[in-house]
Amino acid sequence: MSSIKIVCWLGVVIGIIGLAAGFITSPTDTWLWLLVGFVFFTGVANGILIWAAAFRVAQTTWTRSVNRLGHSAIAFTPILFLALIVLLAGAKSWAPWIEHPVPVKAAWLNLPFMVIRDIVSLLALWALCFLMVRWSLISDSKKSLTERDHYRLTAISIAAVMFYTIAGSIIAYDFIMSLSPEWYSTVFAPYIWVTNLYLGLAVMVLMAAMLRRRLGAELETTQFQNIGNLLLGFSLFSLGLFFAQYLTIWYENLPSETGFLIVRYFH
Repeated sequence: MSSIKIVCWLGVVIGIIGLAAGFITSPTDTWLWLLVGFVFFTGVANGILIWAAAFRVAQTTWTRSVNRLGHSAIAFTPILFLALIVLLAGAKSWAPWIEHPVPVKAAWLNLPFMVIRDIVSLLALWALCFLMVRWSLISDSKKSLTERDHYRLTAISIAAVMFYTIAGSIIAYDFIMSLSPEWYSTVFAPYIWVTNLYLGLAVMVLMAAMLRRRLGAELETTQFQNIGNLLLGFSLFSLGLFFAQYLTIWYENLPSETGFLIVRYFH
């Protein structure tokens, strides 16, 4: 087993031990930290995978090695799914709307519906990404690709990109926005999955810089420049979405939305 795999599995074991110790000593805080970890690392993994799909959809010619880094995130999804099941099983410990229902959102914020849509949406997204990775690896083993190979890879990549917006929105609503169940924001979901793309791209840059030789993914200077330009563009894009959300709430002075920003501004 390579040193990279050893370090990764060691991190998983330490995380499980820390989680178990947290549930024993401080269960309330541990549930919230598990929620934060799930949202963060799901965003990283999904963002990385979708970049590989987006590069395929765009028919880029400089991202072959970068795509290999993107495909590697599929190996982390089983751990994320396990964390999802744990969070859904203990939803009463972190979701305030279960004990204090919000009637106007009852059709959406009810536990059975949340469990179904979270599991189905994420499993569907990861299944599409798994097929994309598998078919890409099969295509790489061939000397030349047929028109059918190109069509199949492009079609599954388009489906993954489209479904990412759905699954990303559901995660944003269920695991972040629902913590303030009376709050509304129509821009919040796009802001979350765009910043996840920004985050995923940043992690890919770090992977490319630190692990490219170990993983056999040699990148040229121009490839780093292209990724850097994308990273800059998405930093501005994510900031623009945040400002669009803030500006709309501020100039309309919406009571149901302003409180969310005030608390986070002063604390």
